Amino acid sequence: MASSDASTPIAPSDDAGNSNVVDAGSNDDGGLTMTGDLKVSGVVIHSDNPSVVGNISHDEVLHAIQINYGRFRLCYEHGLKNDPMLAGRVDIHFVIDAQGDVKSVTDSGATLPDEATVACIRRGFTALGFPQPSSGTVKVTYPLVFAPHR
Repeated sequence: MASSDASTPIAPSDDAGNSNVVDAGSNDDGGLTMTGDLKVSGVVIHSDNPSVVGNISHDEVLHAIQINYGRFRLCYEHGLKNDPMLAGRVDIHFVIDAQGDVKSVTDSGATLPDEATVACIRRGFTALGFPQPSSGTVKVTYPLVFAPHR
């Protein structure tokens, strides 16, 4: 895992400077970073170097995705029911249109071996909403790495 001091925060850390691992049962945003881990209900979701190209704030894009991590967690937890050792990476590419809606969601070479889980994650991204870009469209690549928490 990359060190959090070189990462851009998705959500602010708490006043005590707690780690960037968050338990989904808490109300604490926990200092989740772009390259940090999010521990949710026995699942670790890791995002590695997201890319945002266009006229919308990088932080706005990351925030909209981060507050919807539950969608992706549910997809992954469903996959874990069929394979308790399910783990892998999904690189999601999508376009945010001029109204802030998500268009053309694809993944590029997911290593997560359960296609139903990957398809569910893609569908989760289509449901996201973003602020309107100041002009044009925005291209985003958002890699997610899933692993059962041990």
